[in-house]
Amino acid sequence: MSENVLRDLSMFETYDTSTSPRKYAPSASPSKRVQSPPARKLRVLEDTPKTKRERLALKEFESLLSTLKILAVAVACIVIVGSLVFQRVTVNDLGREITRIETKLNEAKSENVRLSLKLESLKTPKLVGDFAQSKGMIQRDEYTITYFDLSTKDVGHAFSE
Repeated sequence: MSENVLRDLSMFETYDTSTSPRKYAPSASPSKRVQSPPARKLRVLEDTPKTKRERLALKEFESLLSTLKILAVAVACIVIVGSLVFQRVTVNDLGREITRIETKLNEAKSENVRLSLKLESLKTPKLVGDFAQSKGMIQRDEYTITYFDLSTKDVGHAFSE
């Protein structure tokens, strides 16, 4: 160890036992200091192979624990970033799907307008008459109309105009 290390020696101050127990004595010269009560002897642990192994095992456990903490934070960050990327990809795919469906809808609307106009063009009186004549029908004239008078009791009587 370095000799420039500061040490807190406040635990080793002397007590003044003359007035009351457990009171610190004021700082005085070494000749006026009161004797402190006998302190417990401090044990010095020898650096045996067993204590070295225990100390190394403790350091390895602490380094493993810190490595696991770093890995847990890294995994959490990767999961968060991955979920954000996945969310963006999903939103992008849904946006493309919406655009594709809107395009199909617009095509269907324009086809509907085209078919509606074609249907209207097929309903002209001239085309209807031509179609009816092609099926064997004829144009009606005023003299071909026959009226039946059903208000009389004789139902079998018909007259023409």
